Amino acid sequence: MAISAAVAAAIAVGTITWLIVRARGRPQENSRPAPDASRRIVSIVALGHEGSGKTVLLASMWRELAIEGARRVRVVADTPQDEVVLQGLCSEIENPESERFPPGTTLGEAKEWKFTVQARNPIGPPVDVFKFSYYDYPGELLDEMAKGREPSGAFAHALQSADIVVGILDGQMVAHLMSHGADDVFAGRLTSLCLALSRREVTTLHIMITKWDLMKGRYPLERVIARLKEFNGLFRNLLETPRVGGVRIIPVSALGTNGFLYEDKATRLMRKSATRGWFPQYVVAPLGCTIPDVLATDVQVLRDLEVNKRKPVVSRQDVSGVFFWVTLVLGLAVPLGPAPAIVSAIREIAVKGSLDKLMDSFSGVIEHARRRDPPRKLDDASGLVRALSYLREEVDRMERDIPAARLTVPGGG
Repeated sequence: MAISAAVAAAIAVGTITWLIVRARGRPQENSRPAPDASRRIVSIVALGHEGSGKTVLLASMWRELAIEGARRVRVVADTPQDEVVLQGLCSEIENPESERFPPGTTLGEAKEWKFTVQARNPIGPPVDVFKFSYYDYPGELLDEMAKGREPSGAFAHALQSADIVVGILDGQMVAHLMSHGADDVFAGRLTSLCLALSRREVTTLHIMITKWDLMKGRYPLERVIARLKEFNGLFRNLLETPRVGGVRIIPVSALGTNGFLYEDKATRLMRKSATRGWFPQYVVAPLGCTIPDVLATDVQVLRDLEVNKRKPVVSRQDVSGVFFWVTLVLGLAVPLGPAPAIVSAIREIAVKGSLDKLMDSFSGVIEHARRRDPPRKLDDASGLVRALSYLREEVDRMERDIPAARLTVPGGG
């Protein structure tokens, strides 16, 4: 039974429209559930003695990330009360009229700070992409561990369950070692830190050196590392222990390197500049060096889901092939003159070559339309990728400025 020309045309238009819709992508079924961002929590414990700068580092890191800026990534504390406390710490640090800095954490004041990392949406509210906690504890607990006393309570639990354990070296003591030689107090602290770090099996060893502004321009990081290894055998052994993830030394300057904190030549005391401004340096890099490794599994799952989510399924060959069959249908349905329908179809196929050129242009239009999606709200996958990309950029910046901060693998060059 012959098909009318109108019906055949409707079939052709409907088929092409269906292909264009498919070309814009459609959700694909995937048996793997997307990771739940609300359960994506990274716990961090930074091991450092009193005065090493843990509290100032925490405040400066929050300050750098509190306002998103062009990166469209920000960090918020989990409670309004914590936001107020952090703002107070930053105000005390930044105020040039005050020579004081926030006091270190004392016994009985240990606290677990909790933060949420968010990515900004072009429309709508920001997307929560992961959470992390930072356990701030009194440095005296390290000395207790060095004496063979096992930590107890919340600190013991945090140390054993932490996703990331980072050692912190007081940069002021390191700078003194570089300029004046051995120091008994620092020798004992470095030993106790090494012993504490050796108790945790970690894939990658991370050690931060704070107050880098005291050494920048005077002592290259590779020279500082060599001196520390020469000074303390336990530190040398710790760095040379083979690890799959290697070793990374991370220099940070919570007070910046632009002279915001300077030494008054008359009094020999450290003072804050009223004109330089507070610009912390490399304080976000420790997060970029550590967190992506913990979230690697989630990143891969989300990447797989995203690949399958909007997979284009049309090509120029698809469009050209459809028109071949449309031509054949029209040829069979609408005889041209007295010739039989099959002859008309053969004639239509013969002109297909010229139609291909037209279809090349038409399929190009389809591809162009497919790519012109309006701005979409960020989903969990794109939000996480944005946040981790920003952290990676901060690590790259640190490595460009200080090449010795790159990851090294003991025994592997």
